[in-house]
Amino acid sequence: MKKNYNYIYIFLISILLIIILKGNHIYFGSQVDYMNQHVSFLDYFRNLFQSSKTIFPSFAFNIGMGQNIYNFSYYGLYNPLFIPFYFSKSISAIDYMQMVNIIVYISTSLLSYKFLKNETTSKYSFIATIFLMLATPLLFHIHRHYMFICYLPFLLVALISINNYFNNKKYLLLIIMNLFILLSSFYYSISCFLVEFIYFTYL
Repeated sequence: MKKNYNYIYIFLISILLIIILKGNHIYFGSQVDYMNQHVSFLDYFRNLFQSSKTIFPSFAFNIGMGQNIYNFSYYGLYNPLFIPFYFSKSISAIDYMQMVNIIVYISTSLLSYKFLKNETTSKYSFIATIFLMLATPLLFHIHRHYMFICYLPFLLVALISINNYFNNKKYLLLIIMNLFILLSSFYYSISCFLVEFIYFTYL
């Protein structure tokens, strides 16, 4: 029962921190980079996919004088969390981006607790998770620069699956999570794979 209560506590604290971070702003996000980059590119990606009717568009006509679309994969072109948005028509980009950011933060908090429980007691796992949730880089980037932390839930599931591998010898989930890491942020995928290698070696 205590473990379940800890999950509930972490969830409620996550919601509270999101409310505090949002403050009096209209939406959960910064006033500059959020709208000018993340939301704008997300909306452009959807329009491009729907207008070109292909999952592999090669050219972005309306950016500058036209550019290779893969120059902007940095913004999550094939991020698994963005794919459902590309098929939608009614939901706005700003609403979807807020929802994804909130999901990433809450899932990162809950998954970090689940991962840490494999290494220590529930008490210390809970305390360490709270420290992570309050970490300035995480709170700052979840509110301003989504692409710097979007891979965290996938990385944590990958670490959990590595731990499970030693118990059941199944690795399909690990492969899927590494694919999701690559699709969401190839810039940070190398460091994620290094973390996984270190953890695998440690186990």
